[in-house]
Amino acid sequence: MAALIDVGPDEHFIADIFRVAGGTTHDYLFHSLGGDDAANFGIQLEDGVEWVVQEGGSLLGPDAPYMSEQGHSYSYVRAVEQPGRYSGYSWLTDVRHADIDGGFVASWIADATQQIGLRLHMTGAPGRRLFTCKGEGFGVVGESPWDPYTVTRDEAEANEHASIFAAAIEPHRGETFISSVRRLDMQPPTGSRPGLEPVAMVVETAHNKTFYILHNPDRDTRRTLDADGHRFTLTGQFATVCFTRGELGYAVLANGTGLVVDGHALEAPGVATGTILRLDLENNSVEVEADGLVTTALPEQAKVTFYNPLYSRGETFPLLGVEHLGGNRYRLDLGDETCLYIGCGKVSSVDGKQNTMLTRVPQSKLFNGRHLYDGKHLRLSKSNDAQPFHPIRTVEDRFTFGSEDTSGVTFFLDEPGAAAQMSGGDPFWVYAIAPGDTFEIGNVALMP
Repeated sequence: MAALIDVGPDEHFIADIFRVAGGTTHDYLFHSLGGDDAANFGIQLEDGVEWVVQEGGSLLGPDAPYMSEQGHSYSYVRAVEQPGRYSGYSWLTDVRHADIDGGFVASWIADATQQIGLRLHMTGAPGRRLFTCKGEGFGVVGESPWDPYTVTRDEAEANEHASIFAAAIEPHRGETFISSVRRLDMQPPTGSRPGLEPVAMVVETAHNKTFYILHNPDRDTRRTLDADGHRFTLTGQFATVCFTRGELGYAVLANGTGLVVDGHALEAPGVATGTILRLDLENNSVEVEADGLVTTALPEQAKVTFYNPLYSRGETFPLLGVEHLGGNRYRLDLGDETCLYIGCGKVSSVDGKQNTMLTRVPQSKLFNGRHLYDGKHLRLSKSNDAQPFHPIRTVEDRFTFGSEDTSGVTFFLDEPGAAAQMSGGDPFWVYAIAPGDTFEIGNVALMP
């Protein structure tokens, strides 16, 4: 979750609450311009923390030389055979680390004359390790300026552990304006699963303004926060509350039904939800069945997010209009500029026994996001005809630059017998959404 918070006419910061679960190592990486050879980079740690300088190697490890991850960007390497292949961490050098429980403030100055820069205020958590290193920025390899990096690492021996990184990102020109950032826990502190615990950040600024940022992924569960003599009660996903010299200035509630701040109540209709019934591919609209009422009076820059119920990552589109079709049915207008498919190609071959399809048309976006198409739907037409939507997963991506004979992507089709409906030479499109997916239309309410 990232939110842009206004402090004054020319001053803003980003509240960033990053949640990750799975595996054993979680990294929060940040970098920016820091002058020649990172000369304009600085970092403040709590007293008593000591740095340990790594002798040689790279962030991938002391035995992994700088730029040891080589090869053309489309060269094929099995990730299971070389697990660090896609990390890029061998391209970060001059490594040092420190074990920290508290937070830190890192500063990058891009223009020393005008003091234009960024500050990262990372809140603390027990058992973390902080790395600093350098990597080449924009330009030609070997001739580029060095950018300083911070990598905040949370590790656990147990697989599938969860981490929450809470930070404020402060762009500034001249004097900085954030004086402190704290992380607090809300009550009850548990989430529906690890990593979804409710958290709050308190950001104090030089203008006698204090911001309380509340994030609660389980938006239907009521949470409370007692801090600095104030009480907050949130039934929703996100809220920002601003106090000026101790007096309530304003509050924002997003994707929720209620926020109470020191007895001042803010209510909202909540998030509209439901299920996709059909897509109008020629007019970029979606017919849905809603779980309740959906307002037809939309705010500016309204958005709708669609989810495959089996996956956590959604697809967000602009929402230009809502038409009530009667009962609980509505038509959502996504606008002429929206493209509902995210990939296309031709079927090269199918394997009916394995229920897989191979295409040799390069899907280069899968090199950096190997599972981008997982949970999406493959279709043999982009018209409003009877062609079905087939849910897919990427089985293997093999790219060899300049050779179609050894390149290709193999997709597994989740529906039994789906591959048998395809033939070599058939064109296909990969759609971001499909009938059966769910939708959410968020809401925003303001106080006063």
